Amino acid sequence: MLRGLADYRVIRPLARGGQAQTLLAIDTHLQRPVCIKLYKIDAGVAARRRAEAEAWKLARIHSPRVLDVFDVVAHGEDLALVTRYVPGVTLDDLLAHNGSLPAEEALAIATDVAAALACLRRERIVHGDVSARNVLLDHRGRAVLVDFGVSLFQGQAAQGYSVDALSPEQSRGAATDLRSDFFSLGILLHRMLTGAHPFFQQGAVAVQALQRGLRSAPPLPGLSADVREPLQTLLRSLLAASPADRPQSTFALREEFRQLRMLLPSPDHLVARVDGLQERRVSSNESMHLPQQLVRLPWQRKLKTVLDDYWGRGSAGARMLLLSLGLLPLLGVLLFGVMPGPCVLVEKPSLELDGSVAPGIPGALVMQEILTRALSQGAPRTLVLGRGNTRDDAWTIRAAGIHNVCVPETSMRLAVECVQGDCEVALRSRRGAAVRFDQLLFSQSVARDEFVSALQQMVRAQIPFIAP
Repeated sequence: MLRGLADYRVIRPLARGGQAQTLLAIDTHLQRPVCIKLYKIDAGVAARRRAEAEAWKLARIHSPRVLDVFDVVAHGEDLALVTRYVPGVTLDDLLAHNGSLPAEEALAIATDVAAALACLRRERIVHGDVSARNVLLDHRGRAVLVDFGVSLFQGQAAQGYSVDALSPEQSRGAATDLRSDFFSLGILLHRMLTGAHPFFQQGAVAVQALQRGLRSAPPLPGLSADVREPLQTLLRSLLAASPADRPQSTFALREEFRQLRMLLPSPDHLVARVDGLQERRVSSNESMHLPQQLVRLPWQRKLKTVLDDYWGRGSAGARMLLLSLGLLPLLGVLLFGVMPGPCVLVEKPSLELDGSVAPGIPGALVMQEILTRALSQGAPRTLVLGRGNTRDDAWTIRAAGIHNVCVPETSMRLAVECVQGDCEVALRSRRGAAVRFDQLLFSQSVARDEFVSALQQMVRAQIPFIAP
């Protein structure tokens, strides 16, 4: 979220579990109550990114049977889910008060939970903790599946499974899938029908009995045979030890629930049972503070949120545009690396001798070639227009027959004047309105190598002015 949690005002704590703290808050922007679930991800960067990705998958689910995730805010080890607030009681509270439920009410709740699992299956999410504490009953008696902490942190050492929702594969530490949630749903259905956990012995889960699965279905007195026998068969199927023996799809499971419910009356008293209970409140000494790093996100996180949202919502063309914008800085760096410097024109030198022989002073065209070569070597990124081995074709597109013609930004001109045995050599460079002027005096009998070396030194001295 671009704004972080700054738009939420905490009202009171709602619950605290092994993995998360839940707070009731008000969205001051939209003026609606929400729940904020705060998680700590004490793991590496890869695990944090995976948890955030799973949270965004939850945000794509829209169903009245699944707790809606409005937003996901993450930074560092902190992760917050902003969810819909559903006033009501948990199924655990209802069973603690009533012991067991009539078959029609139990099937109505189980059908809602199966519908929630169908929504999760479409996003390939395994809830992993379908316990009575994670089934919320609203004031209309409809069930809502909440608390997806285990689904966020699959694969970590501390997964936080509820003991009363454990499946055989979870007890062995094996991989889980939708059929593991079916097993937990079978435990819920058994508890609602009988008031007892099918694998509890002396207040604890008997792991060996759990791994063997349900051997004998409960008697379920008070039900006719045409309801009791299919219901017992369904319980044995849900609580089978092997995932292969359980229902393989949510569609088949919901169809079995639908056929059973057609044989039973409507659950008229479920709403009254829910309304007769008070929503559980935690003690006021629970922390009501939001992590500061989630309240005001740093600019890097805001930029990542904007880019992720644009990428997730955009079309293929929009994504290509985003990729192009991301590659522009790299393209600019590459162009800067190969882009030539200024274009310099080395003019033909002017040579004036007084008639005396000067064997060490080359002709004008030779001096122009010497200047051109010295400038090209001293400023390799500069395009030089002159004579000899110039770099004026550095950007030539030869395959297309197109030649680069640069417009000189700087000019260099050499003037040599010899009078009465002395020679004055003047090198002038002009860049816009700025002028650099260097001058040397030689004897007219100077050696050629000495004269050429002096010209090269004059050019190198002016290179910082010509190509700054």
